[in-house]
Amino acid sequence: MSHLVSRQSTRDSAARVSADIAGLNSFDAVDVSVEQDVRRFLTLALQDVAKIAPDVIGDGACLDAELAMESVALIEVQVAIEDAYDIELDAIHVLELNEFAAIVKYISELVHSRTHSR
Repeated sequence: MSHLVSRQSTRDSAARVSADIAGLNSFDAVDVSVEQDVRRFLTLALQDVAKIAPDVIGDGACLDAELAMESVALIEVQVAIEDAYDIELDAIHVLELNEFAAIVKYISELVHSRTHSR
């Protein structure tokens, strides 16, 4: 039997993560701070939603290894990021990137593009 997760349930989880780490996405300074902010946000989301231990989350950690999680948790992390930064992630691209550092860079670039296009 497949388990379906409602979009509202996922958004509720995302809102909880966003509330837990409120203030982290104040990226008014330089681009380096955007990447640091995204790194902190993603790390905390992985800890909170996917229950991944903090010592496992590092630049070389991969979604197909150390960062493996249930698909529902992955969607919840994605929605949390999208809601927090007002961006849309390409989930397939994230899976293809696989490595934490590459995913942080990809998200940071989207955030940077969004903030500089307004």
